[in-house]
Amino acid sequence: MVYPFYISGRSVTLNFSDWLDAHAKQVDWPAVTDRWMIMMQQYNPVLDEQIRTVIATLQQETSGPCRILDLGCGPGTLARQILTADERFTVVNLDVNPFWLEVCKRNLADFGKRAQLLAASFRDADWPNQVPGPFQAVVSLTTLHSLATESYQALLNQILHILEPGSLFLNADRLIVPKFEPEEPDPDTFTGDTWQGYYTWLKDTWELTDIFDAAQKQGDIFDGSPTGYDGDTNLHLLTEAGFINQNMYWYRDGRAVFGGKKPT
Repeated sequence: MVYPFYISGRSVTLNFSDWLDAHAKQVDWPAVTDRWMIMMQQYNPVLDEQIRTVIATLQQETSGPCRILDLGCGPGTLARQILTADERFTVVNLDVNPFWLEVCKRNLADFGKRAQLLAASFRDADWPNQVPGPFQAVVSLTTLHSLATESYQALLNQILHILEPGSLFLNADRLIVPKFEPEEPDPDTFTGDTWQGYYTWLKDTWELTDIFDAAQKQGDIFDGSPTGYDGDTNLHLLTEAGFINQNMYWYRDGRAVFGGKKPT
């Protein structure tokens, strides 16, 4: 597919189909996901518990068929477990990077039409008009902490807009906690890739530099925070956006699941 990137206001087009034609048969697709998961779990040792909380909350707070939007889906880590847990769920997986959408497509292929893909950036002001809403839930995993306050607030306003009345937003992410900052894993026990090492491996092994660099530059127009926000700030921003029943559903070791509902 021809995939557009929006960089500092100008559209840059990369033909991802050309990359797929040249490299798809050579890529070790299982290794891409396996190394990703090893890395994620070393940076976030409570990742599995965090994901289980998202799923349990979705099951408790929704009824009947439920369409869920996953913002910044990456390789489909969250979506796969959501879809496995409950046949009521359908997940629309949104990401700006066409490589991750290709990985996601392969990881979720056995779910058929319950797993859908969408090439878009939630940092594009027009992204709500590109998604097939409304949704019964919106979720995100370890993605939104890089947004500055103004951008995060604008995103929450947009999420509220695409939710059905009474529906749920859940953000599983990093949390600023005094005297606890889980930026780097313990070097004495670290056995996988660092963030930089993982992406260097991907880009150098399968000539992904242009694809990844273009997707990364999509965020350059935002002054992001590298650590996220504290619990009170997260709940306050949800309130300011118009969410009700704001809640910290789970917290452990600098990670949390928090969210709220759109009023009926």
